[in-house]
Amino acid sequence: MQPKTYEVIWGPWRFYLPIGIKTLIAFLIVIATLAGSIYYYTSVTLSAQLEKEALDHLQSTLKGGWRIYYSRMDQMKYSMLQAATENHIKSAVVKKDSHFLQNLLNGFALNMPYVDLWAVVDEKQRVIGRKNGRTGDLLETGGVVAKSLKTGDVVTSTEKVEKEILNLENADLSKRVERTGLMQVVSVPVVYDRNIRGAFVTGILLDGYNYLPNSIYEHLSTESAVFGSIFHESRIIAATSLPTSIFSPMFRIPESINSEITAGRGFYGKALLEGIETYISAEPVLNAGGKIVGGIAVAVRGSDVKHVINTINSRIFLYTGFGVIFSLMLAALAYRDIITPTKALTNAMTDIAAGNLNVRTRIKTKDEFEKIGQGFNNMIETLWIREQRLDRFNELSKLLITSLDPEILLNKALSRMLELTASHMGIVYLHEEDTGVLKPVAFYGVGEEELKTIKIGEGLPGICASEKKAITLQDIPEETLLLETGFIKVRPKGVAWFAMCYKDKLLGVFAIGSILPYNEDELKHMEYLVAQIAIALDNATTHKEVKHLSIIDSLTGLYNRRHFFKRFASEFQAAKRYNYPFALVMMDIDNFKNINDTLGHQQGDIILKEIGRILSDNTREADIWARYGGEEFIGYLPHCGKNEGYKMAEKIRKIIEEHEFTGMEGRKVMVSMGVAYFPGLKADTEDEIVGFADRCLYQAKSGGKNKVVVA
Repeated sequence: MQPKTYEVIWGPWRFYLPIGIKTLIAFLIVIATLAGSIYYYTSVTLSAQLEKEALDHLQSTLKGGWRIYYSRMDQMKYSMLQAATENHIKSAVVKKDSHFLQNLLNGFALNMPYVDLWAVVDEKQRVIGRKNGRTGDLLETGGVVAKSLKTGDVVTSTEKVEKEILNLENADLSKRVERTGLMQVVSVPVVYDRNIRGAFVTGILLDGYNYLPNSIYEHLSTESAVFGSIFHESRIIAATSLPTSIFSPMFRIPESINSEITAGRGFYGKALLEGIETYISAEPVLNAGGKIVGGIAVAVRGSDVKHVINTINSRIFLYTGFGVIFSLMLAALAYRDIITPTKALTNAMTDIAAGNLNVRTRIKTKDEFEKIGQGFNNMIETLWIREQRLDRFNELSKLLITSLDPEILLNKALSRMLELTASHMGIVYLHEEDTGVLKPVAFYGVGEEELKTIKIGEGLPGICASEKKAITLQDIPEETLLLETGFIKVRPKGVAWFAMCYKDKLLGVFAIGSILPYNEDELKHMEYLVAQIAIALDNATTHKEVKHLSIIDSLTGLYNRRHFFKRFASEFQAAKRYNYPFALVMMDIDNFKNINDTLGHQQGDIILKEIGRILSDNTREADIWARYGGEEFIGYLPHCGKNEGYKMAEKIRKIIEEHEFTGMEGRKVMVSMGVAYFPGLKADTEDEIVGFADRCLYQAKSGGKNKVVVA
């Protein structure tokens, strides 16, 4: 049998030309083209590109500036929100205790000295507490306070404030403005007995306050300014504190910028500031009513950009000169048209034999070596893909065994899947067996507010879950209407849904999408990876259930004794450290032995279970309840003093007494309760607190039962 022969025979028209000569000619052409291209690029294209990059950088810097702008407003908001939830502070607002409120505001001012306005108003906007002690005046800051008192919502805004308002707070403060100033204002309502009884009002005067411009310069290395009064003209009220700053205090913003800001648009471009060409990015500041009250701007001098261009030009020509010399040397040495490609192929084969598949050849010789190089690359590409998939599987497997919490596991798995498959969005739905719905627990590339729970059979994720098979959409047209895919307001080119099943049990749905279509090979690989995620998810879910059972009393659904005392030990130490109150309640079912003896232990279990439900449904979410043993229960009530602890215990006692227990046929179930509290009792350990509660419980039992005794 004749061997199969592959022949290469050039025609007689081809003349002999050594590869070294061909390489030399090619390099000379490249050098000539390169020289002309560099001249054009540096003189035209590069300049335009750097100007564009400068403006893009300024826009990005301005976004960072907005984050700094709102940071201190958030600090004011969260501090006042915390104060507005304290019962004793609410009581002071209701009682209009000006002296207490003044001391409170002065305490806050020590921690936030940059805040200029500190006041507390009643429901009629009258000041009942101010840092300087002045009260009785009507406080209004552009409608912010009125809106907060009317809606009960926290309102944050930047508003124009009259000089008179500032003078009431601080005479030195009013000197920083002529007629009106620009102030960041936060109003936090105080709700007492479901009624709005007043509000905390704080503010930072931006006029002459260089914190924002200086912070932008410190963190983002860009000069900035805040300006206000934009209806007729804009003037800078705060700027970066530099000797040679681009922005000068009270400098008038050019009309080209002011007109854009006045129209509610941002300005991004070049402008003349005091005769100096400057690149500027500016955006308007809106108040709570959506009106424009000022603006923020960042800028860089045009000379700085030109300096960069000149520096780059000089370096490019320098490096080009070296490149030309180096290229000619290479061309002179590349005369051997066989040794060079042969060595390249030989070296590549040696690397492959050593186990390195990240090797490719690049041979453009217009002879047999070019075809050999292409065939070699195709062969290695196939091996590389298989090796990559094996590595991906190993990476994912290592990742999946690092977490036994289902939600943490799915977030890690989604992140790794997006990375491994070069995808751009994804959602993982977890199947809830008790409700039969798909709940999104991990996502990327979509907004959290756009996610929703999906029923089995609803939309493509629901169909995927009901049929337990993969569903794919490829090459989705731009004009296609959005389907119920789980990806809201996006138009991916490729989307795939995979049912996560283990031993035919539905665990959830893994959805993933890309701006490019997936090929069949990629989809099969992803389906295999999702199957491995499903195995790890089943293991994590089982572990979570086992962990849950280890801390929960199976009959009552409350914590068991061991877990309660583990939590109570840490809570007690925290209460001692930060001196916050709590109450400890011990409860025992009266005559429970008689119930078991007359009605049976099964009836006793029913009573225990329903009492567990009563405790869960009628106490606060922060309260910790546990079955202490037999018919005894114990509860930890944080931030409850002596009186609050007694009221809570008495409330529970009455609810249990009035509750119609299943199977009791009208007979009442009653409990006795002992209450200890901290601080107030001489107790240095959690065991001593428990001892106080236990003795009170004994007194309640021996004193007639069905009562609450407080230490």
